[in-house]
Amino acid sequence: MNTKRRMPASFSLIIILLLFMGVSYIFSAMDTKLNNISYDEFVTEYKDGNIKEINVSGDGMTVKGIKKDETTFSTVASPERLNQLLSDYPQEDFVEKYTPKSEGSFLSSILPILITVAMFGFVIMFMNRQTQNMGGGSKGAMGFGKSKAKVSDPEMQTVRFSDVAGAEEEKFELEEVVDFLKSPKKYLDLGARIPKGILLVGPPGTGKTLLARA
Repeated sequence: MNTKRRMPASFSLIIILLLFMGVSYIFSAMDTKLNNISYDEFVTEYKDGNIKEINVSGDGMTVKGIKKDETTFSTVASPERLNQLLSDYPQEDFVEKYTPKSEGSFLSSILPILITVAMFGFVIMFMNRQTQNMGGGSKGAMGFGKSKAKVSDPEMQTVRFSDVAGAEEEKFELEEVVDFLKSPKKYLDLGARIPKGILLVGPPGTGKTLLARA
């Protein structure tokens, strides 16, 4: 008797759900949670003296900043419009910073993709192992849908019709079928048709298995 305990399918679904929740949490933790505002709103806040500091990214388009009430924001502005605004309306106690584009920005952009791929890989490995535990075979989930049929090698055939005692009429009919399969043209010229299937019926011990192997 197989004493190996199988993990319930509901528990497997819970594990997968927790993994996806973990990915979502990682993405949310990586997010700076900046308040995205329009450029017009940024201009209004700047002219009113509510902007304490801005940081222009290396691409010259993304502007992140801090208001005087310590809330953060993010907006998009062309370098020309931003420089013109700062030149026309200089502000006291205002700090402008510039962050050059670095190689780290590329890594930070692909890091979420790498994490997602790793998590999906873990899920696939987990499901593959579960399939094996439920009798899915060594191929597991990746072998789903693949045929387990084996090709019969005539040289490996060890059972012959002569090995079956009795059932002479059945053996004769099956020998005709085998001969038809080996030389179909001879029978087709006579108008014969190959049977769609053969059903061996009888009580146990009458040689049905040996006839099928032969």
